[in-house]
Amino acid sequence: MSVSREEAATTLQDLSRAQARSSALYGYQATTPYWIMWGILAIAGYALEQLFPMQWFVVWGAVDSIGFAACLAPRVGRTAFTWRDFATTALLFLVCYAIGYRAAGLDPRHANAAFWLATTVGIGASIAITRASGRAVAGGWQIWAIFAAVALSYAGLFALMARVPERVAWASAPLLLATVFVLWGVYAGRGRYAAAGVGTAMLTLAVSFTVHDHVALWIAAVLCGSLLLVGVWMRRV
Repeated sequence: MSVSREEAATTLQDLSRAQARSSALYGYQATTPYWIMWGILAIAGYALEQLFPMQWFVVWGAVDSIGFAACLAPRVGRTAFTWRDFATTALLFLVCYAIGYRAAGLDPRHANAAFWLATTVGIGASIAITRASGRAVAGGWQIWAIFAAVALSYAGLFALMARVPERVAWASAPLLLATVFVLWGVYAGRGRYAAAGVGTAMLTLAVSFTVHDHVALWIAAVLCGSLLLVGVWMRRV
């Protein structure tokens, strides 16, 4: 039985679509633990910030060092990182945040800019070291490069501002997350990420413009809830 050219082309297209869907679903499920982890870390970060409000830079520097190390510690193929790689990557981020904290102490008006610049340098250095070793990071280095680029733009924007309004500072983290989700969703063809980014941005802006009391707590709920819900959603087939 011969197969026509049209039938063969249709079959190949069906196979290509099935392969793309399978790859997308695997990508969603593979990132689930990391978004849930970030949600839990964000809850811890906001709780510690409430206890030590004047030390927010130290709190979030420590929290982010743990989170980024878990994601950016080098991997061999699909295997997990070693604890030595984790500790080395965490130390790299701690050094970056320590330098940023010192710089922020010289000019407290630019603390937010120093924080996001330290984040950018930490991510960039981790990606460079990992790629030089021929190993991989969770989710692929592209999504973290997008994260670093957005963080760098935040650092530049905050550096230009003489004083960052509290609402802007509070909203910066969930809006950064939303931007990364949308850009990654468009770049990688992951519709769920794009939808999650739009939803997170809309919720953040709605809270920022309409809530007048306990804004920080509401923003915290948006960020933590978005991370946890995205993690659960990505797990569903």
